[in-house]
Amino acid sequence: MGGVLLFADEQIAIHELARLSGRSEAQVFEACFSPRRKRPHETGQQSWPEFAQTAMHDLGLDISEEQLAEARFKDIFCSILIPNPPMFELVGRVSKKHRIALCSNTGPAHWESARKLMPFVDAFDPLILSFEVGLMKPGREIFDTLSRTSGVPYEQIFFTDDYLENVEAARSAGLQAVQFSGVDQLLADFERFGIEV
Repeated sequence: MGGVLLFADEQIAIHELARLSGRSEAQVFEACFSPRRKRPHETGQQSWPEFAQTAMHDLGLDISEEQLAEARFKDIFCSILIPNPPMFELVGRVSKKHRIALCSNTGPAHWESARKLMPFVDAFDPLILSFEVGLMKPGREIFDTLSRTSGVPYEQIFFTDDYLENVEAARSAGLQAVQFSGVDQLLADFERFGIEV
């Protein structure tokens, strides 16, 4: 999802939270966006309120003093998601001829925002969201879940992701996988794999 259907610019939220908290951007990144902090949240081990309260505490933003209400923090945290309109059009075309699925490392707050930004969410079958299944790319288990849940053999799944590590893991699992770098490149990959759109 992030980096393909939606751009994810963490710097937007980092800059604003640094301004509000008086902490450095490096401190904000560590409190909100570092892998160490995001992983428990994005694998469903930590709820959104728990994640938000921990991050706000680390940044010295005390909810009880109403320096920054949790809802406002959520708005800022989710402001990183920006639609990629050319991909929206392409998803519409592809979904008319092929079954499409979504396999994403994400947490509940970002998913809630993403649903509002993407008008085609109901077209995804299945939806494999890390916080719901407790697994994350590039782990093999999430690709096993994708194949099992969809009922589609690995070798019949075409997968694209902006992170090379995830693409290589998908290939190792047996998926036909390519790294995403833009719509034109993806269209060329479709042609190369014999996928009509």
